[in-house]
Amino acid sequence: MKTLNEKKKALKAVTDKLQELNDTFTSKTKEKKDLEENLELCEQKKERATKMIEGLGNLAYLVLKLFSVIETLGEPVLIRSWQIAGLPVDNFSVENSIIVKFGRRWPLLIDPQGQASKWIKNFEKKNLHVIKLTDTNYIRVLEAALQFGHPVLLENVAEDLDPVLEPILTKAVFKEGALEMIKLGDNIIPYSQDFRFYITTRLQNPHYLPEISVKVTLINFMITPLGLQDQLLGIVAAKEDPLLEENKNRLILESAENKRLLKEIEDRILEVLSSSEGNILEDETGCKVLTSSKILSEEISAKEKIAEKTKIEIDAVRNGYQPVAVHSSILFFCISSLSNIDPMYQYSLAWFIALYHQKILIRIPCPEWLTDRAWSEIVRASNLPHLEGLMKNVKNNTSGWKEVYDSLNPHEIDYPVPFASLEGLYKMTVLRCLRPDKLIPAVQNFVSNSLGQYYIEPPTFDLVGSYADSTCCTPLIFVLSPGADPMAALLKFGTDKGMTGSKIQSISLGQGQGPIAKAMIDKALQEGSWVVLQNCHLATSWMNTLENICEEEIVPDRTDKHFRLWLTSYPSDTFPVSILQNGVKMTNEPQKDLGQTY
Repeated sequence: MKTLNEKKKALKAVTDKLQELNDTFTSKTKEKKDLEENLELCEQKKERATKMIEGLGNLAYLVLKLFSVIETLGEPVLIRSWQIAGLPVDNFSVENSIIVKFGRRWPLLIDPQGQASKWIKNFEKKNLHVIKLTDTNYIRVLEAALQFGHPVLLENVAEDLDPVLEPILTKAVFKEGALEMIKLGDNIIPYSQDFRFYITTRLQNPHYLPEISVKVTLINFMITPLGLQDQLLGIVAAKEDPLLEENKNRLILESAENKRLLKEIEDRILEVLSSSEGNILEDETGCKVLTSSKILSEEISAKEKIAEKTKIEIDAVRNGYQPVAVHSSILFFCISSLSNIDPMYQYSLAWFIALYHQKILIRIPCPEWLTDRAWSEIVRASNLPHLEGLMKNVKNNTSGWKEVYDSLNPHEIDYPVPFASLEGLYKMTVLRCLRPDKLIPAVQNFVSNSLGQYYIEPPTFDLVGSYADSTCCTPLIFVLSPGADPMAALLKFGTDKGMTGSKIQSISLGQGQGPIAKAMIDKALQEGSWVVLQNCHLATSWMNTLENICEEEIVPDRTDKHFRLWLTSYPSDTFPVSILQNGVKMTNEPQKDLGQTY
């Protein structure tokens, strides 16, 4: 019995041990299953993390680039739309536009060339109100814009602003119940947060008092040489190779659309990251969005690379015209600085570009270094006495004659042998063939040496040329000097043009003469006659009215083609800048002796 009990006790110990092992096996089996499931989940997380890293890799440029105002605050899609609307492409102009967008105070733009006004009018064209301080109803326009949230462009301000604008400049908005209100003059009106206010001045170097400067964001929007060069390059390229410029403009639009799509992709990725709940790696939908966004982004980037390559090829061709744009840009900034010498010498960018267009159309064929016309004239000149053999000599001595052709002063150097001894009319005949642009100084030297300096004095003014450069909507301005009166010459010129009697009317401006002058202009606009307004410098208070007449009434669809407006004035700071910039100016020197003796 004792042995049996011992065996039972041993059996129980073995059974307990077996149960313990079974429990351990069950536990380890469960643990193994959990680990296998975790391994599968980790594999999925690893795969999703890899996809996410690849998807977010396209955003690396946000943190890898050096700091830039344009990169930090600018939106590529918005900047491209600004440039399509007329904003110059240089960084200076782009930074200015960003300041306009983010500035806490309303911008006052120094805009002598009208680039800012053009950009704002194109970009804000929906519901934009354009006003001037000289408009009689500009307060009512402002009230409506403030109430309905429309943008307003106040153009051509001087160095003083109307005090009634004070509440707008300081944003003196106050609550009245649930509405935001603002006081404009004597009226209290609702204020919309969508309201936008832009101010521009055509003055090149205005001096604003501190009480004005602290209320606005003063921005210099003068066009830069780089910005002007790009505009001029586009014009000459469009004239010389229209298809090339058309392709470039198409690429600009495509690039803008691609940037917009990339921006949408970035926003979609950021939305997925911000809206995902829990572990992003466990969000299957989010990972699919990232994957599809990455594929679309790669497609757009590939298109951008192709477009960029095409753009480089187009720019390489366009850059062939770059010297023209650079030289023309230098000329514009030179003539713009003439106003520092005399305030009457004002020129607008619109006038310069119109002249630029006109001159591009004048084409001169140039086979090698000599034009066809020059060569044909040399052939004919070879039949003249003392010029026999000229054609053969030019052909055989190309380097010597090309030196004459390329010279800055070909009328002052000797020609190659055997024509080195040519003088007088014979030498000028050859010069007429090679460099007709230097014929006038050569003739002047000839006349001066033969007859005396007196006979090459320039005429007081060129009425014929100035008239030819004008249109019915272009004022013609005599800038007077002491002792000179253009009326006699103008009346004689009018007689030559059939403008006599009632067809040419003149009035000397002064106190109370403004309404009479306006009536004369209104009548002449319909009849196609001439009006001469003398001594504009004496009617400073009426100059704003004259400026409005030139801008709003003397327009092509309401003006007879024979109409001309002639103005005479001594140099004056109060003469309207817009008339100076868009008019044809003539100046005359005081007479050095009596025109007639009796």
